[in-house]
Amino acid sequence: MNQILYNTSKSSFMTKLLIILLITLIGIIVCLSTIFSLTNKDNEAILKNVFVSGVDVSEETKEEAKVLLENKINKYVKKEITLVLDRQEYRIVAEELGFTSENLEAVLDEAYNYGRADNFLKNNYTILFSNFKNKEIALSYALDEKKFNEYMSKIVALNESLVMDDTYVISGEQLIITKGQDGAKIDMETLEEYIVTAIINDISKVDIPIIESKSKKVDLDKIYAEISVEPQNATIISGEKFEIVPEKNGYDFDLENAKYVYSNHAGTGEIVIDLKAVEPDIKVADLDAELFNDTISTFSTPYNQGDTNRVQNLMTASERCNGKILYPGDEFSFHKTVGTRTVANGYAVGNSYAGGKVVTSVGGGICQISSTLYNIVLKADLEIIERKPHGMIVAYAEPSLDATIAEGSIDFRFKNTRKYPIKIFSEVKDGTVTMSILGLKDADEPTIEVKSVILETIPYKTETQNDSTMVKGTRKVVQEPSDGYVSESYKIVKDASGNIVSETLITKDRYTPINEIVKVGTKVNKPVTPVVTPPVVTEPEVPVTPPVEEEPDRDLPPGWDSPESPYA
Repeated sequence: MNQILYNTSKSSFMTKLLIILLITLIGIIVCLSTIFSLTNKDNEAILKNVFVSGVDVSEETKEEAKVLLENKINKYVKKEITLVLDRQEYRIVAEELGFTSENLEAVLDEAYNYGRADNFLKNNYTILFSNFKNKEIALSYALDEKKFNEYMSKIVALNESLVMDDTYVISGEQLIITKGQDGAKIDMETLEEYIVTAIINDISKVDIPIIESKSKKVDLDKIYAEISVEPQNATIISGEKFEIVPEKNGYDFDLENAKYVYSNHAGTGEIVIDLKAVEPDIKVADLDAELFNDTISTFSTPYNQGDTNRVQNLMTASERCNGKILYPGDEFSFHKTVGTRTVANGYAVGNSYAGGKVVTSVGGGICQISSTLYNIVLKADLEIIERKPHGMIVAYAEPSLDATIAEGSIDFRFKNTRKYPIKIFSEVKDGTVTMSILGLKDADEPTIEVKSVILETIPYKTETQNDSTMVKGTRKVVQEPSDGYVSESYKIVKDASGNIVSETLITKDRYTPINEIVKVGTKVNKPVTPVVTPPVVTEPEVPVTPPVEEEPDRDLPPGWDSPESPYA
């Protein structure tokens, strides 16, 4: 009995000892693994003995490994391959076929994550055994489908023995079917595999694999279903965003006759089938009466019909504004609409303002169009984005109701903030520029008026300039004067009964006066010294005395050329 108790006690002791040893061993392993993990925690290099398609990327960073692999791929890209078909050879460089690696980034990730992707115990095991076992990862390669197909289509076109499918195109109002032919067909999928294998294995020639095939015929029923459509009328979609859907022509053709002609056409070649275009009842042009039925605002300014160059500029700019349609939210730029002011672009030399004076420039005068347009835009209550006044007052618009432009620096721009499209009407005729905004007017839409208020008048001055080419005492006005002003413009809103609802300030401007420039003549008729002729003497001969030269500067008193001098 005592012996049995002893044995049991001894067995229990051994079991406990084993458990303690096992726990200790596990603790040691965990500690060592932790230390091992901490040691490799900041290591950014790929583990030892990692190879990618034969390239050793061991102990390289991910970026360094990428450079090594790209160098390998670049060597493949420069290789020349000769394709052989029916004893004809076609040489091409791998790069032209779009040869590349499909999985470069994925391979780099796999190489870098080897020994990092699992829990730390498994990672440590991987890191430990990487010293004794190679890790192999393979790159995969492919050709660019578009480049490959484009190149092969050229080879197909050069070989009459190859199968050619039927094709068709719509050209104008004709359906043109090109009948193909039966024959051999290139096995494209197999050929691509052959080419890739040849490139990576340094094989220079590849036989193009072919298979016998029938040409693919066109499906006239399917073509008819695609082409034969009913015409669509132009429509207006109004709502949160206004839109005009353009019209579309319908098309039709005699299907039964087309089938008959197609089936009886022997060999290859083109079959032409006439299409019948069916026009819609309503086109975008027909919507004008509906869209632009109302005159929202209008304004006119006068011009001198005798100034032909200026008239030409007005007409050119006006024609380019006329008919311009702006949909809701669209912006209008005067510069973009009328174009660059050059002779080649239809403009002539005309008067304009620069540096406080009237000067000539190509396109001079078209500010009258921008100013007339500014007034109708104000009256239509559209949003002004950019507008600047002239530096000096203009004859065709009231102060603060003009809009200047300067190429490259100042534009006149506005936005259509109405619910519907607007159309600009512009006409230069019989001494009057007339512009209007056309569109749809709501029944309860208020009337907008604008007015100009002069706050201060700045008198002009007279500048006198001496002119030695003009006779003394004469005067000539070479620049007509105009006072300057400080002014404001106001928008007045009236309801349907004509009652003023609001009056708000639009802008406040300052205009520099245009000084009068007068040229005064300083040219004088200088007195002439008489020529003395001596008497003729025969005996003895006496030399003739030469004429006395004029010396007006010595004979005239000081100040003879002054405007107040009595000499004339």
